Amino acid sequence: TNGIVNVNMAKAGSYSIEVMDLLGQVISTTRSNGSTTIDLRSQPEGVYMVRISSEGASTVQRITLN
Repeated sequence: TNGIVNVNMAKAGSYSIEVMDLLGQVISTTRSNGSTTIDLRSQPEGVYMVRISSEGASTVQRITLN
């Protein structure tokens, strides 16, 4: 990504979205009801993990910031 990350959920609901660096430090936390945009342009280039959680479910996706 160039720094703008669009997050779109298949189902509407309450979601917690965390962005972490490879050391596990949380650099961004937000809540969403289905779609949101996260701005990482102020972060250094590298690999980040995005954890999306809702009631009883969680997924982690890896993104590369160029």
